[in-house]
Amino acid sequence: MDHLTQTTYESMACPHSYGLVHIDGQKPPDTLPSVRGRDIHAIMAAYSEHCAARRVPMDLSYFDGLLLDTGDDAAEIMQSAGDSIIVDWQNFFAAEVSMGLDEDFRPTWSIDHDGNRLNFRNDLFGSMKHEYEKPAYCGILDDIALFPGGRAARIRDYKSHPRPFEPTTFQAKLYSLMLFMHMPELQEVEFVLVFVRYTNIVKPIKFYREQVPELKDEVRRVRLRQQGYHVTYAQEGIEGLPALPGTHCTYCPAAQNFTCPIAKLNPMLELEPDKRLQYRLWYSVASRANNQVMSQMVEGTGNSIHATDANGKQYTFGPVEKEKTTYPLF
Repeated sequence: MDHLTQTTYESMACPHSYGLVHIDGQKPPDTLPSVRGRDIHAIMAAYSEHCAARRVPMDLSYFDGLLLDTGDDAAEIMQSAGDSIIVDWQNFFAAEVSMGLDEDFRPTWSIDHDGNRLNFRNDLFGSMKHEYEKPAYCGILDDIALFPGGRAARIRDYKSHPRPFEPTTFQAKLYSLMLFMHMPELQEVEFVLVFVRYTNIVKPIKFYREQVPELKDEVRRVRLRQQGYHVTYAQEGIEGLPALPGTHCTYCPAAQNFTCPIAKLNPMLELEPDKRLQYRLWYSVASRANNQVMSQMVEGTGNSIHATDANGKQYTFGPVEKEKTTYPLF
């Protein structure tokens, strides 16, 4: 795989993991969040299309029926979110739309998660002049609304993350750019993160046609970094791509079989999740007990506790003395 997607962008946080998955072709492990995400996107696409076809903002009986054929984790989350999901059927354009752009940001065919070619959607975007150009950028937009006049659109992206975050993401920029390039008449795109775990928590951001050159520059910089990984791999092999720890380790094949080059130094691999939780519980109790003892010492002696590390940096527990130049009269 040598095209850029949101998934490849996330994996680029660790060059070594990127090389294993997207150059060597090793399959990343299926995790609960990834399976849950696929289930939720499938539910929302089917539900949006159904409500738009029936011209209704919601149909809870149909929604509940969709949950019967999905995983337990996704069903539990979506069951509590059903009442708050309103489909904008009047402006609904399409759901689960795969888009591709070539190296010059011209619309072309795209590639799905399994590496299969997906033809250009002539039914949505009209004729295409560059249907044989290889895609450099690909994405799947969850839900697109097109407003009257065809000059403004909205992209809704569904997230099952436990903590909401701001939409100032690479995905927001890439997907908005894709829609601008596929729809030349668009002047405004609103990208909205919808956090399905919570009632009505959405995070919107807007982009305008005059920002297209800036958006191109930003995604092109990421593309050049991605291509640099491929050059390094061709010259030095997988050993030339450094390993960096982080949340992406959860999806890395090297974290599953402990072949990570920095396994001994990688904090993500030092303890199993349950052992790490046990350590946190122990540390929490020990820290409270230690702070209580130090508080009693400070209270009993009236003096703060001081310590200095090997670099000469000083630390203090307790009141910090400060020199004052005024005397309180009252």
